Amino acid sequence: MRFPSRGLLVVGVAGLAVCGFAGAGAAAQPGGGYAPTGPGAGAVVLGGYTQVVAAATVGPEGGTVTGTVEGGTVEVQAPAGALPAGSQLRLTTASIAEVTAGLDDVGYPGYSVSATLGVAVYNADGTKNTALFSGPVTVVVTGPSITAGQVVLRMDSTTSATPEPATVTDGRAEITITADPAFAVVKAPGGAVPDATTAQTGSWPGPWNGAAVGLILATAAAGCAVAALALRRRPAHRLR
Repeated sequence: MRFPSRGLLVVGVAGLAVCGFAGAGAAAQPGGGYAPTGPGAGAVVLGGYTQVVAAATVGPEGGTVTGTVEGGTVEVQAPAGALPAGSQLRLTTASIAEVTAGLDDVGYPGYSVSATLGVAVYNADGTKNTALFSGPVTVVVTGPSITAGQVVLRMDSTTSATPEPATVTDGRAEITITADPAFAVVKAPGGAVPDATTAQTGSWPGPWNGAAVGLILATAAAGCAVAALALRRRPAHRLR
């Protein structure tokens, strides 16, 4: 029976560890098709988002609901088949001042808020709909303080927020949702967002920014290559 030498074994294990670390880091990044814990799902989030600004019944035929929120106007477009029959779609907002004051607690110190908006769906019997939608729902918020490069944060709790993939241009932010969350459109200190493109805020301003992810993936590739060479291609010792 043949075993690799101790030194090569250590190198191989280290390479595999790097691969595992990189995979965990990539999995930690949020993307589309999430199952959020917005205010409607029972979670208490920064700002509360309890102020209802508009409500309408939207059934299987689909529909549009609009309302004025802090920082602008929001329009929610539910396509046919996205919501159950008799669903009531409510639009909410939160105090911009309150959310801005708490951004430090959710990991975004120095950021400021351009607009706040929430979406909540209730069943025909008045109970909260906690299931994922049957199809994607489009949320569009417009406001004078929204500019290209800003970030849309999904409020997960009073101490947690997640960057949400969104298209953000001057005066407009568009998000596609499959459940009912609470959002804040925010601006980084000085107005710049690291790694953000002109119209897309899919790059993360937090610890998993584009440069960090690129470095981790590059390191993982090198580590996996070293592991493969160490464990499969180098001379080995025979067990006597």
